[in-house]
Amino acid sequence: MNKRLRNTLQNLALALLTLSALFLITRLPVFHLGWAGRFQSLLASHPAESGYSPADEAGGTFPSVHIMVTGDSEYGRYGQLYATAGDPLLQQILPLFQEALGSAAEVGAAAEKPLRDALDAPSLPLDLPPRLPLAAVALWLGEETEIDREVRSMSLTAGEGDTATLYLRGDTGEIYRCETALPASALQAVCDAASPNNSCFAYETNYDPLAPYTVLTDQAPQLRDISAGLPAGYTAYNLLTALDFNAHTLFRYQESSGTEVVEESPRTLRISPDGTVSYSTRGDVSASLYRVSSAGEVPTLQEALAAAWRLAGALTDGAGASSLTLRAVDIREDGCRIAFRYQVEGIPVFFPDEGDALSVTISGTAITAFAYRCRLYTAEEDLSPLLPAGMARAIASLHPGAGLSLGYVDGITWQISAQWLARGPQAAGSAASLRERRRDCAVETYRLKNIAIIILLLLNAFLLLLLGSQYLQTMQAETDTAGQLRALCQSSQLELAGQIDLSQQSLPPLLLSRQSQTEQAIASFLLGGEAVSASQGGGIYSYTAERGTIHFRAGGSFDGSRLDLPVEDAAEFARRFCRQFDYEDVQLQLQDGTGTVTAVQQVTGVPVSGCGLTLHFEDGVLTAAAGAHVSLEDAAPSSSGRMDRVTALVRFLDYRSTSGIVCSEVTDVRCVYELQAGSPLRLLPMWQVETDTALYFVDCAGGEVIRQ
Repeated sequence: MNKRLRNTLQNLALALLTLSALFLITRLPVFHLGWAGRFQSLLASHPAESGYSPADEAGGTFPSVHIMVTGDSEYGRYGQLYATAGDPLLQQILPLFQEALGSAAEVGAAAEKPLRDALDAPSLPLDLPPRLPLAAVALWLGEETEIDREVRSMSLTAGEGDTATLYLRGDTGEIYRCETALPASALQAVCDAASPNNSCFAYETNYDPLAPYTVLTDQAPQLRDISAGLPAGYTAYNLLTALDFNAHTLFRYQESSGTEVVEESPRTLRISPDGTVSYSTRGDVSASLYRVSSAGEVPTLQEALAAAWRLAGALTDGAGASSLTLRAVDIREDGCRIAFRYQVEGIPVFFPDEGDALSVTISGTAITAFAYRCRLYTAEEDLSPLLPAGMARAIASLHPGAGLSLGYVDGITWQISAQWLARGPQAAGSAASLRERRRDCAVETYRLKNIAIIILLLLNAFLLLLLGSQYLQTMQAETDTAGQLRALCQSSQLELAGQIDLSQQSLPPLLLSRQSQTEQAIASFLLGGEAVSASQGGGIYSYTAERGTIHFRAGGSFDGSRLDLPVEDAAEFARRFCRQFDYEDVQLQLQDGTGTVTAVQQVTGVPVSGCGLTLHFEDGVLTAAAGAHVSLEDAAPSSSGRMDRVTALVRFLDYRSTSGIVCSEVTDVRCVYELQAGSPLRLLPMWQVETDTALYFVDCAGGEVIRQ
């Protein structure tokens, strides 16, 4: 019982300390961690690629690769992460691999020591995505090979002879050696031209718990945040058309989850609201998009890849989504499975469940199934805050066998920052060996848990000190800034009211999409019953019920002038409407159920200029309603157009000085949103500066000062 209680308390302490550490880490902007699968929680559009062109017959874009160059080992290595086909160095390297692979012969097993010795001489290792057959890599290079191996990396080395040696390393660690006809002098010339940049493999450092051939470099690329969303073309009509289905079919229905199911026997297509599209078939399909053009009974890898790329192009082009790159190829007895992923400017995009962006199953000479996640990725202006490379290595090394890389993790927020990711296979043993080790593990578990608890306690203490220091620095900076601003205002003979908050608050612009559900809910409330919608053209929709009609326009405005809705209490009716639809500052001008009610919509507690509300009552009957409303259900913040309160006041001071306006006191400064019609709708933040003579607005985007 004592052992059980001790174990329970240890587990509870570990869980609480781990959660608190993760919470504290997320409060530090420099860490900017996201949650993504097994390892990502501990670390923390279309890519333009040109230049060297992969073989057209394979189609598509090959994933980015890691490069390592060794000239004279005495001076170290040159490393580069995520080089794409247009990279100048990769353009020099790929023809060498093309020639070497085209002439490779006599594949034989090799030990790890000869490989590492060879890598100390002039060498060119390329780190590839896992689970790629060498034949697929060869097609990318414009070559063919009969070597039937999956490769994780390829290394060209200049041995003692006149020709280069090609080493192939598999995903599970097996190593093969091939002789080539590539002159060693050609390899030597490229290696001599590269200047070392303090890069190395993990096995050459103190971070040897990492996967040994993990490329470590201090020169990590500067990466931008990306926004993720569904493209405008993600519609059932577009997808059905692109995938060779009848876009006007009547054999379709919608599930309770919102997934649309289309049945065209023997095939089924499912289109989900979250961007997931899946396809399956129970028999032969005549549509050419799903046929694999094959000269024989069994398609070659080249033929299978061509069919998969053709399908990938139909999916992305049909929806206007981001392009795909090859991720993995699994050869099976009855066919193959080809997987794709997204990458943005060479950096791969992962999903929290470690699934694929597109998975295509080929059986025989047909595509029998696929699963697709439709996304559009757009690069933002903000740079991703990455952990220092050394800190990322230290954290990743806590997971023996994991590799350290960079990536985006979709599924967290609309705006995604690049992260350090520790990824790799988990060690597995047989049931027998686990039973044999259980007793020894139990002996050590108690001590290891205590050590882990101590480490987590120290980590939490360190993070608390760091957060406290950061908070004090921020408060001191804000205090100094506020003092400087008040001194500046005093020198300009302008008084700032003492209650004005001078904290460095700012709001982002918001991009909004029209929400028909919200419009219908507003209309139904004002009409006292379920309203039926009808399009009037030009972005105008009418919602009609027994008590009248409400018209909504694309810019968010609405009106109804011939309403006839009796209400028991006009004031209470107006208040309920305002509470439900986020209107504040309610002004009641009612007497015996006759008069008007006005209000202003607020978004996250911020009033929206241009989103007012007016309700007219006569003898307890709602006769007219007009106003505007925006919905935040699909709001997408933008990083541009931000301005804090202090900057706004400085802009106002400059405007006051140059324009000659007369005012002696600023009584209030607060942020408001201004509704800007268009597609999409925009909420633009502005600072409202209230003075003793007039009201002014400071545009956060351009800094322009406008008098009301």
